[in-house]
Amino acid sequence: FPQRVTGALRVDKLGNSSVVYGIAIFADDEPLAAASGTFTHVFVERESNRPVPIPGPIRTALEKLVRP
Repeated sequence: FPQRVTGALRVDKLGNSSVVYGIAIFADDEPLAAASGTFTHVFVERESNRPVPIPGPIRTALEKLVRP
């Protein structure tokens, strides 16, 4: 693949135990995304497989990525 691409990540929604990420791929310096999508990450306690609150330090980092 000779073409350079740039990937972008943002937080579309920050919940109590989940975060919805928005992602996009840009070709070269194009202003419009060539591809985009979302995915949801739910924080769970491994043994019970139940949702748990997002840990404080992680939440603090994610808050910086929230879409304005």
